[in-house]
Amino acid sequence: MIDDLLAKHYDYWALGHIHKRQQLNVEPPVWYSGNIQGRHKNENGDKGYLFVDTDNDSKAKFISTSVIDWNSMDLKVDDLSELQIKNLIIDTISKQQFSKTNLLEINLYCNQIDEMSSDDLLEIVQDAIYSIYTDLNAWVYNINLKSIQNSFNLIGDKYWKLTESKVFNNENILNTADSLFKYPFINDHFSKNESIEDLNQSAKNILMGENMKGDE
Repeated sequence: MIDDLLAKHYDYWALGHIHKRQQLNVEPPVWYSGNIQGRHKNENGDKGYLFVDTDNDSKAKFISTSVIDWNSMDLKVDDLSELQIKNLIIDTISKQQFSKTNLLEINLYCNQIDEMSSDDLLEIVQDAIYSIYTDLNAWVYNINLKSIQNSFNLIGDKYWKLTESKVFNNENILNTADSLFKYPFINDHFSKNESIEDLNQSAKNILMGENMKGDE
């Protein structure tokens, strides 16, 4: 795909349809700008558009437009009471100093999850932040309880993030499964950014050996 684009000798390629901002080539620049507002948790992070300066080698500058960002937070809460967990969550959110509203999914890692309920914790946290969520610029919409024995996020997330953008992108999937894309239903399925995000999460879950309690 990239070779076909480069063969045209254009100064800049602005690609669409994929909702995740990513650069496929540096010179000339080949970009997916992503969408301007995340619609659900799989479209997380800051969203916006790319301002391209044609007088400066077609350099692209990201301009944020999203009013609300979807994000997640990972916290280790072993040996903490529900009250301590609530306080830790609120303190961590406060330290982020969000400049705009963030809808947060909280992943809590602990050794013993049998005696805890994600629904109860969510209710406690939401009750606590109800009167201050506008000051925090954040609302917690979901809490997951995960075993610390499978704490991939706490240990391996740094290294995962270094590689996931190179692996789980439209270009790499096209190159890896090129022969399968002759089938229209497969091509249509993976043309959606949600499918790539789901593939990413599935691979992560396998590596983690997920042992969760709570809604996803």
